[in-house]
Amino acid sequence: GTFASSTGVVTVASGATLAGTGTINRPVTVTGTMNPGAANTADTLDVVGATTINGGYTCDLDSTNEDVLAVTGDLTLGAASALTVNSLAPGATFPIVIATYSGTLTGTFASVTPGYTVDYVSSPGQILLNEESGYSSWAATNAPTGNANDDFDNDGVPNGIEYVLGGDKDTNDLGKLPVTSTDGTNMTFTFKRSQASKTADTAVTIEVGTDLITWPDVYTVGADTAGSTSPVTVTDNSPETTDTITLTVPMSPDTAKFARLNVTITP
Repeated sequence: GTFASSTGVVTVASGATLAGTGTINRPVTVTGTMNPGAANTADTLDVVGATTINGGYTCDLDSTNEDVLAVTGDLTLGAASALTVNSLAPGATFPIVIATYSGTLTGTFASVTPGYTVDYVSSPGQILLNEESGYSSWAATNAPTGNANDDFDNDGVPNGIEYVLGGDKDTNDLGKLPVTSTDGTNMTFTFKRSQASKTADTAVTIEVGTDLITWPDVYTVGADTAGSTSPVTVTDNSPETTDTITLTVPMSPDTAKFARLNVTITP
């Protein structure tokens, strides 16, 4: 059905759920749960107005098309927002669009059902759901023998590093390795990370030192800038499925500085 246009706000209280299909012609604020569509069908819930999700967002996976929240306006994901994925039918094809917005997206989901990852695309405004495969799924094809520290295809890039950089066994991936530069004042360390490698089994850090023996300064590379150690920045290169990771640190008071990429894979 349809909610008529109004200056009021549709408020979903704690413990309540807004579900179904139709159009809401006013802003929506969710403290409870947003669950667009219905189980086992592909539906769209349209909201014409700014939408804020401070509680839960539930999406039900089908085998073909999925339920979508379509916001005409800004979409805000609050600090307590949680994405719950219900897998109702096998055969879903990823990535899956679970929400769209015409304005600005603010925030990210504070938590996501294990086994899934989320990409936030600014143009066009979309939130994409991906199934988390992890290093082992990548390695089954690209490094079926050895461990993450080995170099299965002998291209000079260890398997774990190659996974993070978006490499594979059929290409020489030396050109994907991080680049270090200095302007005399600062040292910059940068590389492109495959968004598919942002999985729970993979930890990425940048280590910095003044020699090639000790690495006292460790910077965590998170899913985004907010989740990384300052001054690491993470830039989403959508629609390209990579992030550009950049660390810039002062050279002073050191006469020499070195940096390296460290990837830890947890079985």
